[in-house]
Amino acid sequence: KLVHEFHLVENLIENVITKAKDGNHKKVVAINVTLGKDSHVKDDNLKFLMELRCKETVADGAGINVKHAEGKNVFVESIDVE
Repeated sequence: KLVHEFHLVENLIENVITKAKDGNHKKVVAINVTLGKDSHVKDDNLKFLMELRCKETVADGAGINVKHAEGKNVFVESIDVE
């Protein structure tokens, strides 16, 4: 299960980094994630893995904000940048 969460986070953060770089942003200060209640992903695991994956990237130190929703999907709703 943790392997599934790791791959999920890898994809989410790669997309965040790409969006930030494409917009010529120097820093991602917050990542706003929607977490489906039926996704079987735990908040704590998601936050921990996202923080770990953000290390030494444009998103290093970004706040991870999780909003719960119906369904199974987990996705980045938006990012806050500088």
